[in-house]
Amino acid sequence: MTKEQMRKEIERMNAKIELEMEELANLANWMLSKRGEPETITFHSPSRLIGEHEAQLKEYIARRNTLREILGEEQKPTTARRWMKMEAKITITGTEKALNVWTMATAEVNGKKYRVQMVRFDEPSIYGIRKGRISKLWVRGEDGAAVINYDRGWDIRPATDEGKAILAAITKRFN
Repeated sequence: MTKEQMRKEIERMNAKIELEMEELANLANWMLSKRGEPETITFHSPSRLIGEHEAQLKEYIARRNTLREILGEEQKPTTARRWMKMEAKITITGTEKALNVWTMATAEVNGKKYRVQMVRFDEPSIYGIRKGRISKLWVRGEDGAAVINYDRGWDIRPATDEGKAILAAITKRFN
């Protein structure tokens, strides 16, 4: 692996670390929202989910730190989450009935426009994003390139700050 490839892999690990931290924060917020419903928390076994995210997080951190050590780089904290400060405006443009009801929307962040399509369950599900209601999510940029694709599992996770901001706005509003 060349030094440039190692640096790109470190960037990729940093992005994955951010996503895992976001997943843990969302799980913690969900647990707090259900504090009056202990049966719900027990049924969904959040401690197992937390353990899975923690194990994945440790793996990403270890890989990143090993690559930094090989490159002789100083161990430093990851960069600030710029996407958390971005505002993504989501506007519903319609719905379509196919096998499921699809919600069509547009997203705008940093002056860039995106097309959004999603399918939502009535209730949270193990198949939804972060065990929530969104079972399918498709986001494309103005150039037609896929930014996010989730179909009961991640096909394309958001890699850009704009993509992360869109995902955060969509899950906050619809999940």
